[in-house]
Parts: sequence; structure tokens; C-alpha cells
Amino acid sequence: MAHAIRWVGLDVHAHESTFAIFDQDSGEVITRRVAGRPHVLLAWLRGVEAPMRAVYEAGPTGYGLARLLAAGELTLVTVPSIEHEQLRDLVRCREDIRTDLMRARHRLGKLLLRREIYYTGRCRPWTHEHRRWLTHLRFADRASQLTFEDYLHAHDVLLARRDRIEHELAEIADESPWASTIARLRCLRGIDTLSAIGLCAEVGDFARFAHPDALSAYLGLVPSEHTSADKRRQGAITKAGSSHARRLLIEAAYHYRHHPAIGMTLERRHRGQPAPVIDAAWHAQRRLHARWRLLKTARGKQNGIVAVAVARELAAYCWQIALTH
Repeated sequence: MAHAIRWVGLDVHAHESTFAIFDQDSGEVITRRVAGRPHVLLAWLRGVEAPMRAVYEAGPTGYGLARLLAAGELTLVTVPSIEHEQLRDLVRCREDIRTDLMRARHRLGKLLLRREIYYTGRCRPWTHEHRRWLTHLRFADRASQLTFEDYLHAHDVLLARRDRIEHELAEIADESPWASTIARLRCLRGIDTLSAIGLCAEVGDFARFAHPDALSAYLGLVPSEHTSADKRRQGAITKAGSSHARRLLIEAAYHYRHHPAIGMTLERRHRGQPAPVIDAAWHAQRRLHARWRLLKTARGKQNGIVAVAVARELAAYCWQIALTH
């Protein structure tokens, strides 16, 4: 029956879809357009004579997909569960708010810069002290005062939204199917609840990667490569995959510039976790700190380049710890 299999390619869109059937035995190709939402294709697929394999993508034509599938030239992706999709939406909602909050702060900061108003306090910008300083600012003209008040209000609204979503995410983390994985990832320095749940939402099942290098490639942390004849040249990282997960790892990588240590907060996160997980987390501290020192001190690399290199190895430790029970 293997030689008589039918290969089906679907080009799915919101209001109209195109499908093609390639019969490997006869070489016959059938193509058709179907009006309606994507779910109307389900009844049609049930009517295709078995054996059958189908693939869909928002590509140019269904026939091209069917032909590539029959030739074994497609890499099938993992379809997330409903729970995974729901968690990922909430995590990305928080990431969108974070981005909007950063933009709101930039707008307000640029307004003050244009008015030549500078914060001279001891604390960093956007601390409680800085926020109190903003509250007491006044402008001589009404237009500037209204602009300032609107920008500040937008910032406060976004800050409240971010805090609420982060609180909800922390509660969901304890109840989700990834609760044990999140708890293990939190044993790593620089990765707490929000970072761990973000990685789980973006990566999904760590076990689908046979090797940690595959995870690093999936996250776009490996160098791009240009090869011609006997010449091999590596460039910047590919930046493929989830930019959110990549940012979380790069931000966590900066923690490894400090000397290995287990403080009270990290020790609390270690409680109740398997000994192999704690050992792996400690090994990560020692190795990644040594890696940072080598690249930064001995080779004089810039912090951003060092952080990316450390993040690539940190992804491997995440893979190891996520699969440790």
C-alpha cells in the first residue's frame, strides 16, 4: 500500500483555501479551491481515500506542498497543545506590555530631554525616588504640561497592567503542566519564575530536541555560516526562532559575569529539587563564569558578544535540567 499513498497539500487562509492531492501511484494531481473558514476542510479531508498524509502551511500553492511532502523535503513542526497555546499567548501578552512600557518611558524621557530637564537623583531612573520626582514636575506652558501628564498616565497604566499579568503568570506557573520544569529551571542563576515560564511557553517540550545544539539552533543562538569551496566563514547569530526566548537567555547570561555564589534567594529556589539539578546549576555557574572571564578579560570581547556566547551554553544547561528528573 505504500506506493499508493496520497499526498495532500493545503494552502490555508482565513476565507479561502487551496488543496492539492498528488497520487503517487498514478501521478494524477487534483487541485481545488474551497471557500470558507479553515475548519470546513476537515470534512473534505475525511473523504480522501486512505492511505493519506496531509500537510498545511500558508504557502503559495497546495500542490507545491504536496510534492515536497512526497519527496521528504519538508521538516514537520510540533503542533502545540491547546494549553500550551493559551500559556504562550499570556506570556507574549506580558512581553507586549513590557515593550510598550519601554516605549512609553522613552517618549517621556525624550520630552524631558527636549525641555532640558534632567534627573539628578542618586537612584537609577524609574525607581520609586525617580517616580516621585516626576510627580512634582511642573511646566510653565499648558501644552507641555498636558503632554507630560498624558505620557506619565500612559506609563502608570502600563506598569499596573504588567504587574497584574506577572502576578497571574506566577500563579499559573504553579498550576500548569510545566510546573515541575519551571521549578527546575529556577535553580539556574538568572532564571526565575517569569523567565522559566517564558522559556517553557516558547520552547514547549524540551525532549523534542535530541541534542542541546538543536535547541540553540532553534533559538537562533548559533553563528550563521557562509561556505564556498574550501572556505568557511562564520558570521553573526542567525536570530531564528523566538526572539523572546533568546532575549530571556541573553539577559540571564549577564548574571554569570559575577563570581559563582549561592545566595539566600537562589538557595530557596533549590529547596526540594533533585540533587542532579542542583549539581548541574552549580556546574553552570562555574563554567559560564569562566567562559565570561575568558571572552571578556583574556580576549577583550564586548559584553554583548560575550553574553550571546554564554546564552548559547546556558540554553544547553536549560535543556539538561528540563529533562532531569
